[in-house]
Amino acid sequence: MNVYLNGHDHDLQHQEAGGIHFFCLGTGSTVRPIKSRKRSLFATSTPGFAAVSVGPEAIKVKLTSASGEVLHSTSISRSGA
Repeated sequence: MNVYLNGHDHDLQHQEAGGIHFFCLGTGSTVRPIKSRKRSLFATSTPGFAAVSVGPEAIKVKLTSASGEVLHSTSISRSGA
């Protein structure tokens, strides 16, 4: 499983390219408008956070709004499916 986590872009995003899942987790402060890209699986300018759990078979990511609403949830298996 290939996953890249980063912050600072002031939005929440999940993109996939070349078998790598990219998560932008930068809405703990000010948000900014974003443009959805072709490889985007999810993108929003909503304040929030991510909950990430790493297990032997999968990585689970929940992108959650500041009010607690799960906006996007995914599970990436060890096989990459």
